Amino acid sequence: MTILIDKDKTLTAYYEEVPVPTYTLTINTTVGGTTNPAPGSYLYTEGTSASVQALPNSGYLFDHWLLDGATYTTNPISVTMNTSHTITAYFTALPPPQYTLTVQATTGGTTNPTPGNYIYVQGSSVSVQALPSSGYNFDHWLLDGATRTENPITVTMNQNHTLTAYFTALPPPEYTLTISTTIGGTTNPTPNTYVYPENTNVQVTAIPNTNYNFDYWTLNGISYTTNPITIVMNQNHLLVAYFSEIPPPPPSTYKLNINSTAQGTTDPAPGVHEYETGTSVTVMATPTEGYSFDHWELDGQIKTQNPINILMDKDHTLLAVFSITTPPKCFIATAAYGTQLAPQLHILRTFRDKCLPKQIVELYYHTSPPIANYIRNHSKLRKAIRQLLEPIVKAVEKII
Repeated sequence: MTILIDKDKTLTAYYEEVPVPTYTLTINTTVGGTTNPAPGSYLYTEGTSASVQALPNSGYLFDHWLLDGATYTTNPISVTMNTSHTITAYFTALPPPQYTLTVQATTGGTTNPTPGNYIYVQGSSVSVQALPSSGYNFDHWLLDGATRTENPITVTMNQNHTLTAYFTALPPPEYTLTISTTIGGTTNPTPNTYVYPENTNVQVTAIPNTNYNFDYWTLNGISYTTNPITIVMNQNHLLVAYFSEIPPPPPSTYKLNINSTAQGTTDPAPGVHEYETGTSVTVMATPTEGYSFDHWELDGQIKTQNPINILMDKDHTLLAVFSITTPPKCFIATAAYGTQLAPQLHILRTFRDKCLPKQIVELYYHTSPPIANYIRNHSKLRKAIRQLLEPIVKAVEKII
């Protein structure tokens, strides 16, 4: 205003209070925390600087603010209240703690999962299986120094763990070797049943007794001649040593025992003859009158050649067998009558051939030749025999 100073004047200024504007701050949060001040709506005078702090819950982290759509990360945050504002605190869940499982194995096997370092979240249950190699057994676990025997094993991951699988070598398979012998010897090792680990090489020697030779082995039924013999123990075995007796040296001489039936003789004569080993002996069979040579019996075997040659490689028995020559003579009647042309001989021979049994005829011809020879040499006896035969001849003539 403009005042004209034309006299003394008094000027008083009067003021009226103007109200200060206020603004609303709306605070929100996501799951996982709160704020200070707590979530809600608050009035602030214009120009006020409002401080808000995000307070994450356990297991969560403050992530960022969203202030009227704009992202901020400072915590606490100062908001200048020159207008109403909406601010939201965003929280994220913390990842669970992680622990390391160190898996190891001794010689003789592996594990599933294989030996190494593995990371698991807290509370995980981890199954580990021990896998022995061929020829080994799983023995036990060592978990952080404590012995466990279950397989597979379950490990709860509430801390770092070290797990070691322990394996032990299996004893090799064992097999039996049974040794036996026949009469005539022994073995080294002696006959018995022995147990050996798999793939052991076992040497066995056959030892013959005096006057015996080692002959051969049978190993599980298969023949072998090497001595000593080496056996690989890859199964159960049966080993037999066979021995044979050494034959005595041949004698310097052998005996030939010659015999004959009554109707002949031999050359050399019947009897026991001794010859040097290897000698070839010729023997001739000579039949008596009215007989012929039939065959030899050499050690029970029939031979027909005459003379016969015998190799003296052992003791032999030789029998000359003779048979009647047909038609045979009537020895006694011929000697008595002095001729085979006498008619009485024809009658007697006919009776013999038709009526007498063969056995009687054979007996007659076995025994009559020496009797006939005796009669032939004594004339008075021949006459007496003729007189004796006359009534016989007449009686036989009527029969035939």
